[in-house]
Amino acid sequence: MELTPPRGSSPSPTGRVWLGRANHPPTKRSLTGNRRGGLGQAGQVGKQGEGDEIPFLQFTEEAQEAFDAWREILETQKLRSGEPDMIEAALSKYRSLIPSLALLFHLVDVGSGPVELDSLLRAVDWGDYLGSQMRRVYSAVSNPALAAAHSLLLKIREGKIMDGMTLREIYLKGWAGLDRESLPEALQVLEEYGWAKSETRKPETADGRGRKSEVVRINPKIGGAK
Repeated sequence: MELTPPRGSSPSPTGRVWLGRANHPPTKRSLTGNRRGGLGQAGQVGKQGEGDEIPFLQFTEEAQEAFDAWREILETQKLRSGEPDMIEAALSKYRSLIPSLALLFHLVDVGSGPVELDSLLRAVDWGDYLGSQMRRVYSAVSNPALAAAHSLLLKIREGKIMDGMTLREIYLKGWAGLDRESLPEALQVLEEYGWAKSETRKPETADGRGRKSEVVRINPKIGGAK
């Protein structure tokens, strides 16, 4: 059971057909959850559809109006904001994700009847949360310094990089993403968060002559750091 695109419904003023209006095509009959935690036949949740028609539920009028407004913003703003193709491709799936989540929340919380506004708003909130996490993941992939910082922090937590190690010792390990060029950039990112930094160590000679070295100083509060 699901909220599905209408068949034969009229398009919106922008020429797009929204989900959730009347005249839904039938969907496959299935078992659905109910508020008491059991599984019941579709007829127990106030499904629509007669005879051999596959059952479906619709939004209430209030929820439908809110969904139309949300969908309008998705189509005309969020999918045309110039974000990377990877982000826009994921957001385009929200056309079905949001009504699907709304239906699930409705079946769990209410159990029967049309899908209400509260369930839709919860679905939209979840979509916003998932979108923020998606952007965080994408930024790590698209930002080499940030990706290197993640790799460096992981090695620190695994105990493979210890306080006082030289940068040369680290990049000679040959770890992916932690080469001579990316390692200083990774440390700059970690320093912004107070996790680690590079420090210049003077040569340990009586006259102070010799080659200086850059070492890693690690915040001892980082789990796994030594």
